[in-house]
Amino acid sequence: MNNESPAPPATGAITPLQQMVASCSGAILTSLFVTPLDVVKIRLQAQKNPFPKGEMNLHCVD
Repeated sequence: MNNESPAPPATGAITPLQQMVASCSGAILTSLFVTPLDVVKIRLQAQKNPFPKGEMNLHCVD
């Protein structure tokens, strides 16, 4: 049996609180930026004919 104690955490190691904050902020950023783009992609894929005759229907307001 090895009776050595575990090594102390290295200087600059990430604490569990820092890990929790990092993962929560990553999830929030994902939901704010990636999810809306995914919704647009799915809606475009669900359309039968998104751009008839190869034209894009862009409506510009001047």
